[in-house]
Amino acid sequence: MTQGIYRFDPEVYDAVAGTPITGDLPSDLLFRLPEWCVYIEMDGSLHWGAQPVRGFWAHLEYDLARGGARELRIVIDCAEDPGNPLAAEGGLCPMPLLLGDTDITTALNRIIESGRQEAEKHNMMIAGNLTGDALVEVLRPMISLLLYLCSRTAEFSRFGRFEVQPGNPQPKRTRRHGWRLFPADGPAEWDVGVRMGAALRAAYRRVQSDREAEFTARRVRAHIRRAHWHTFLSGRRKRDDGTFIPADERRHEFRWLPPIPVNLEDDDKLPATIRKLH
Repeated sequence: MTQGIYRFDPEVYDAVAGTPITGDLPSDLLFRLPEWCVYIEMDGSLHWGAQPVRGFWAHLEYDLARGGARELRIVIDCAEDPGNPLAAEGGLCPMPLLLGDTDITTALNRIIESGRQEAEKHNMMIAGNLTGDALVEVLRPMISLLLYLCSRTAEFSRFGRFEVQPGNPQPKRTRRHGWRLFPADGPAEWDVGVRMGAALRAAYRRVQSDREAEFTARRVRAHIRRAHWHTFLSGRRKRDDGTFIPADERRHEFRWLPPIPVNLEDDDKLPATIRKLH
């Protein structure tokens, strides 16, 4: 139904894929995918066993065999590598990530057992010696890339246009069959983080040029603070009677914060993006 292909800017790709997944990131974040199913291109540096990964599909599903348990289905697209006899043939490797009512970190840890059992039960490909923590380390950057697509700060463009946004097909009225859903006309390639990537490259250049600055009591050498996921609390702080509302009862919003330039001589702002708020 959807044929969106998402290609990250190289700088944004490295920053997002390298962002550690720590803390209690609720699995509900993954319900904000821009389309029902997405394909994310990867740079080939990640390997599934002996095979380089060129991308992966991701979509949400529920497992009737487990009482309708919620899942994130990842289908890893392994590239062919004629120079490596262990990776002469490409293939697709599905990995289910059980979501349930838990956080993403717990779901990742649970994939070691549950995903492997499902794949073996259906006689699906499991990468050679990729077990335990190594399996999670392969999936972790994929989850980070997915989380960026689901975040409030995600930036999409197509053919240089930022006003168009990805979305699911909408029902159309037909004469014979009433309202129907039609699949996409064909693949749609989306550029992700173009403006952010340009800003990061400019910031990295400024930091590099400021490496000769010395430490002082008042100023720290220019550097780039690592990207991370951050929790923002929103909603009312006090009840009608004036008492404070506990943090765990307020709405939590998770956002990806990009690498932040610190103490740069030229403090340029990121390119402006206007978002309508309701």
